[in-house]
Amino acid sequence: MWLYIFFTGSSTHTTVTSIFGATYGAVALVGALFGIVIAKRYGWFKSALGRAILALSFGLLAQEFGQIAYTYYLYVAGIEIPYPSLGDVGYFGSVLLYIYGALQLAKAAGVRMVADSFLKKSVALIIPAAMLGLVYWLFLNGYDFASTGWLATLLTFGYPLGQAIYISIALVTILLSRGALGGVMKSRVEMLLVALIAQFAADFTFLYQTKMGTWAAGGINDYMYLVAYFLMTIALIRMKLVFDQVKGAA
Repeated sequence: MWLYIFFTGSSTHTTVTSIFGATYGAVALVGALFGIVIAKRYGWFKSALGRAILALSFGLLAQEFGQIAYTYYLYVAGIEIPYPSLGDVGYFGSVLLYIYGALQLAKAAGVRMVADSFLKKSVALIIPAAMLGLVYWLFLNGYDFASTGWLATLLTFGYPLGQAIYISIALVTILLSRGALGGVMKSRVEMLLVALIAQFAADFTFLYQTKMGTWAAGGINDYMYLVAYFLMTIALIRMKLVFDQVKGAA
């Protein structure tokens, strides 16, 4: 559907773009349901990996909540999306859930902060810090605190900071994991990292297009969110393979 929009140059108010903008979040819903089912294999809240998968799944659900709220503003109420809005409950909630999920995944992967890992830890911190610096330079430099409420300010700074945190945790997990679960975890965390970076890229593009006045429903940014949800779904499905491999080796 998005390819049809892209190649035909349909305007933002056509039926096709409206349907796409209102429904692509279903990918996040499907991914979340897969994740919840997969987490059951690990005892849900009884294990670190179970908690990680649940948190990432609930993060997708939170994204879908934000999508539904935005869909209501755009297509039902017919108004410009306010900021902050009900959608930010879901979107910012997903940031917190992804941070918790990444922490639990690091625990499940057996991450140990050892002295000889200083260089690896530095790399895992420098890259997200650079990402955060780019966001600040483009969007937050000269931010007008006087005309913005405290909640909007908190969210404006909290979104990129939270994303830098969960990407840092995922990088640290990849670099410092000690062969957890027979070494099958590393590629799964790498897939998760790709999904988290895709989420960051989608949010970054949303901020940029909003600032430039070029954001449109059904545009490239919605497609980027679709890709991010799909990649997170794949990352969760691959967590099931960890269980299957470990069980098969037992």
